[in-house]
Amino acid sequence: MTFIDILGFRDIVAKSSAAEISAMLTLLRKTTEISEVPQARSEVDYYAFSDSIVRVRRISNSVVETIGVEANDIGLAQLDLAHRGVLIRGGLTVGQVYSDGRSIFGPAMIRAYDLESKDAISPRVLIDPQVVQSAGISKLIASKKIAGLIGNMLSEPLSDGVVIDYLSVALDELDEDADVLEMLKRHKEVIEAGLIATSGVERVRAKYEWLFRYHNRFVMKTFSLLDARSLLVEKGLTRDERDKLLEAKFSWSKEVNSGSHDFDDDQSDYEDNGDRDDDSHPQMLDFLYATSTPHRFFSCSDLRLIYGPPNELTEEYLTSSL
Repeated sequence: MTFIDILGFRDIVAKSSAAEISAMLTLLRKTTEISEVPQARSEVDYYAFSDSIVRVRRISNSVVETIGVEANDIGLAQLDLAHRGVLIRGGLTVGQVYSDGRSIFGPAMIRAYDLESKDAISPRVLIDPQVVQSAGISKLIASKKIAGLIGNMLSEPLSDGVVIDYLSVALDELDEDADVLEMLKRHKEVIEAGLIATSGVERVRAKYEWLFRYHNRFVMKTFSLLDARSLLVEKGLTRDERDKLLEAKFSWSKEVNSGSHDFDDDQSDYEDNGDRDDDSHPQMLDFLYATSTPHRFFSCSDLRLIYGPPNELTEEYLTSSL
């Protein structure tokens, strides 16, 4: 089950119509049925009260497959809401819960609430670490056998758990290259606007700081062309954040040549000559590079990107591994 909190709901209620709020809540209600056999009752029970949403999905076939489908549903809603400037935070767990469509209670409900309210902190949906361990999800992530989840491969401060990777979920769903570009461009614009609007409000800005790191990490891990920098969040950053981003770009330009895009490698050979402006490093911004592995190309009027095929969660793998 998943417990979700809509952040800043008080302001949303004050500024939005009932129809707009209802549309937001409906996004979190959408579900994908796992069973191919028609069921008398939906596989997911849905509860909404004030700024909280609770989703209860009955386990079908396997725990990992059920989590993957739930992550996909929530990830798509999370991106759609983010594009509307609405952020959510949540916790997803597996356990016992009583749910009849009207009433809900049980250990899993309490656990999911604790994950959301105490552990998630940032605008993300955190998977219960106990479930990650017992279901072997970390190994599946490392071996690229399950889509829609990210784990400890991210650098600080994103390395404290497995969360729904909603940008990867969306990348899997989008068929047109132009849609991928538009999705990332819109996501970038929302984050930059949030960083600017919350400057000086540390508690609120921290949410957008997490998003900016998540977004830029995703772009740098997904695309093999350095000129994808046009998709990076760069506005509204502090001086320290700008310096770190410039160093990350420089590190990225070097690691492209080895086929690896990892922020965590040592950057001690980076030399600061006093001029930290991007234009002072044309060699790390204006070239095209493809790795030796097969990639799919797409282009637009001013951008040419190369990225690898998205990971896929296959039923055959799950059947043979769990």
